[in-house]
Amino acid sequence: MKKTRVGIFGCGYVGLAYIALLSKKNYIEAFDVNQTKIDAYKNCEFNCLAEKVLATELKKNHKKINYKIFNKDTKLDNLDIVFVSVPTNYDENKHQLDVSILDDVILKITKLNPNLLIVIKSTIPFGYTDEIIKKSQNNNIVFMPEFLREGKSFFDLKHPSRVILGCDKQIINKATKLLTSIGIINKKHYYLQMTAKEAESVKLFSNTYLAMRVAYFNELDNFALKNQLNCKNMIEGVCLDNRIGNYYNNPSFGFGGYCLEKDTKQCAELFSDNPLIHHIVDSNNQRKKLMVEQILQRLKQLDSTKNSTVGILNLAFKQSSDNYRNSAMISLIQDLQSKNVKVVIFDESITDKTIFGCEVIKDFKVFQKTATLIVANRYDEKIKPSQNVFSRDIFSEN
Repeated sequence: MKKTRVGIFGCGYVGLAYIALLSKKNYIEAFDVNQTKIDAYKNCEFNCLAEKVLATELKKNHKKINYKIFNKDTKLDNLDIVFVSVPTNYDENKHQLDVSILDDVILKITKLNPNLLIVIKSTIPFGYTDEIIKKSQNNNIVFMPEFLREGKSFFDLKHPSRVILGCDKQIINKATKLLTSIGIINKKHYYLQMTAKEAESVKLFSNTYLAMRVAYFNELDNFALKNQLNCKNMIEGVCLDNRIGNYYNNPSFGFGGYCLEKDTKQCAELFSDNPLIHHIVDSNNQRKKLMVEQILQRLKQLDSTKNSTVGILNLAFKQSSDNYRNSAMISLIQDLQSKNVKVVIFDESITDKTIFGCEVIKDFKVFQKTATLIVANRYDEKIKPSQNVFSRDIFSEN
């Protein structure tokens, strides 16, 4: 039986998760524009990945994966289906997602092989799929929203909560046949087919709900701090109600990451007259400011308001992740700096000597001695709750 030949465009965590899963039974061509990244992956070097399970899986099927630079000389004649998972960052000035890279990749793929089925995995604006179909004059484009968690991308892809295909009726048969042949659609997974706009909405509202839940328990923690109450007791009492559930309820410095924040902001822009969604964004911003106030108060309690140094333990917004894009920790650092507080960072995933104007200390013992107060969004094995550690991590989980 002939193996399906799959192309993956974008070797970030989403792309790598698909490469790892699909390379088990299919031949993979993986494309990226970053030469350093491609060279490392060609040499089976994945030490940069915080998700060790993903790194292990990529090494297992290394011989079935061909890593390539995507440029004007790229050939796509031998491929059957491609997944596109390139960046679509949120533009704070324009209040919308920047789809310029995604546009460029899809238009180039269409030009190189117009018969290829293009599966969009990137986070996209509402209505984008229909727009790019018109722009490219290519009907072979579908949207499959992604629901992978940071640090557990391979597990979530292997055991998806649901598989959603957003496309027009004329392309359903071709899309389902190809996606079934490579194992994305199968009897084990809950599968839904709908229009592209409906699939885009599912992604938007799913992430907005999760952001709302994070904001809710942070609000509960705000109340506990204000009234000197035991937040853990309150959360456990609230979450014993089965309708609420004991999950996704650990207070933090605010939601961040690559999807929750930009999808919530995008949803707020789409519903300018919807107060609930706008308040989710406002709540998150207020939470970050409150955390800065709490840190400054703790410094006063330590009698270290002058010449004090705050040590940030890891920039990533959750455990088992090296992704600090849009992390609440960045806003926290910037706000502390505006208060003339010196900030240093310990993060083993960062190779730079400085970042965001802060010294990156490589030796943890030196970091401990340098920091008047260690600030940790999430505890790890290096530290435990103590007098000189500030965190709102109650359950030691994400």
